[in-house]
Amino acid sequence: IGLSQGVKTNGFDKFLKKQRLEMEPVVVTGLPEKDRLSLTYTAISSDLFLSLSGTGWGAATVDKENNLIISFTNDSSVTLKATSLQSFEPGLLAHSFRHLYNLNFQQLSALSRFEIANLRKYSFDTYSDLSIPEENRSQLKNRSSLFLAELKKANIDDAVKQISVK
Repeated sequence: IGLSQGVKTNGFDKFLKKQRLEMEPVVVTGLPEKDRLSLTYTAISSDLFLSLSGTGWGAATVDKENNLIISFTNDSSVTLKATSLQSFEPGLLAHSFRHLYNLNFQQLSALSRFEIANLRKYSFDTYSDLSIPEENRSQLKNRSSLFLAELKKANIDDAVKQISVK
């Protein structure tokens, strides 16, 4: 079975004993030379996650439930929470990190409909802001839409919607 373009993994994880869907990372370009940033979506069963990885910008420790605020070009925003206490890896030229945030169906739906303008990533009481270059905005929106479509194909979206209802 071939994977759709943009899908890294889609199958049963025999160690977790759950369905796993992971997208290829989207690299955010147009940043200062020492900074690298990529965004990845993952679903493990009905649990959805957004992962930020990179060097330079955002390389700090985040505490459980520290916010990642994503603002859109239409002045709306969504706020994601860190899954746990997560650190960074010190490096000679730049520090690197991979931080995981919980994501729900409504937030993913907004990410698939609107273009991301800015990120604000909290680390305890401080934060780092990043403006998303215009050349990346549609690519990030398209990857969000593709992730949503893949969830629907795998019937994961129904389980997510049922769990998200309050």
